[in-house]
Amino acid sequence: CGLRFTLQRPYALGILRNPCVLTIYTEDDALAAAWSNGWVNTWQQHSWKNAKGNTIRNAEQWQQLYELMKPHGRRFVCQKA
Repeated sequence: CGLRFTLQRPYALGILRNPCVLTIYTEDDALAAAWSNGWVNTWQQHSWKNAKGNTIRNAEQWQQLYELMKPHGRRFVCQKA
């Protein structure tokens, strides 16, 4: 449930005109792990499917976030509320 909420608001990244390094603060360990462990790149290369060949949950949101973040460097900081 937290992942869905997190991925619903990526639109602010669309205002960035030049590549930059982003520091992203999140409470969602899964979101940070997906990027840090390279899972997002692997899903993208395999048409948003996991290792078992199943479409990942929230594939459309992951794809949108991937496209918005693609030109930028990124660093995730996990914080609990």
